[in-house]
Amino acid sequence: MDVQTFAYRPKWGVLWFLLLLSGAGAIFMAYTAATNDRGAIIDHAIELDKGSATVLYGVIAAFCAAGVVMAIMSMIGRVRSPGELILKADELTLPPHPWRSPATVKYADIQGVTMQAMRNGRFVVIKHRGGKLSIREWFFEDKASFEKVCVRLGMGARKAG
Repeated sequence: MDVQTFAYRPKWGVLWFLLLLSGAGAIFMAYTAATNDRGAIIDHAIELDKGSATVLYGVIAAFCAAGVVMAIMSMIGRVRSPGELILKADELTLPPHPWRSPATVKYADIQGVTMQAMRNGRFVVIKHRGGKLSIREWFFEDKASFEKVCVRLGMGARKAG
């Protein structure tokens, strides 16, 4: 049986950057909300009084705190799981994430595979009978591994059709 395994997990540098940036934003915005003594004008179009501006700063602090929680959960997930994408002759398996259990999709269930590009990398969207999955280039150790998975997925999708 032909099985290929690829390391597939967020990189430590990205997780630490997310943690530090979100943490700094949460602390700064919480301090700003706690010490706010004036309103705010957003893009010369929206004027907020003192109370509304304080609420806005608090909401921004909460979103930044959510980024901290996501980074910590991803770090725990990276330590607890080997983070391997497994391609077998008839299916692929993505590793678990803190907010998703492991996902296995049979090639025969794949209805479409598309690649999308963003500024910081590419990702593949797999539409299958059970929903959608995304495979992100920046979760791989190198671009060559991502390319191998793309080629293999293309072959698997064609065999299924």
